[in-house]
Amino acid sequence: MSDPPHRAEDLERLLLGADPVFTRQEVAERSGLPLGVLRRVWRALGFADVGDAPIFTERDVAVASSIGELLRTGALAEEEVVQMVRAFGRTSSRLAEWQMDALAEGIKEFEAEGAGFGDPRRTAYAYAAEFLPVFQDMLVLAWRRHLTRSASRILEQLTAEVDPESVGTLSVGFADLVSFTRLSRRVTEDALAAVVDEFEARTGDAVAAAGARLVKTLGDE
Repeated sequence: MSDPPHRAEDLERLLLGADPVFTRQEVAERSGLPLGVLRRVWRALGFADVGDAPIFTERDVAVASSIGELLRTGALAEEEVVQMVRAFGRTSSRLAEWQMDALAEGIKEFEAEGAGFGDPRRTAYAYAAEFLPVFQDMLVLAWRRHLTRSASRILEQLTAEVDPESVGTLSVGFADLVSFTRLSRRVTEDALAAVVDEFEARTGDAVAAAGARLVKTLGDE
């Protein structure tokens, strides 16, 4: 890409994958999803009220149509839809924040080394244009793989409930960073972040290699 666009709306269009041209009311009319349900879904995704601003795309209409079809056929109840949407919203929000923080660091390095386009907005566009398709495929692949593993685990549990003779063994592990609070008072923020990243990488690899799953993380953030 010889000369990437520099306007914020160009990057927005690239990331959204389509032009934002529809209002909330228009999405409801085109998709057949009641406006009240559409508002609930939008809030569950973690977004603020947008009023009558034309910020929605054809993709928003398509997803709203799919949700409406699930509700019309009775495949899912409204509360179930909202619950699933909220899970997607929270997870994707954290993922997007982490990825954009990493992207910002990459842009800074590119610009400092003279490898960028002389404008952070142009460099960001070039970055996104190159990596977005790969990351999108990676996200869907990871989700499907984790979904498959979780489905297997749930089915095993359901089978055990039906067959009382089925007996399994469950182990729970716990890992901790010793003297983390004291360490946080002696090192810089960047150094502390590096320690936490290394800890999470090593423990995550160990958990995955053993065929186990991470239940949750807690403690000092």
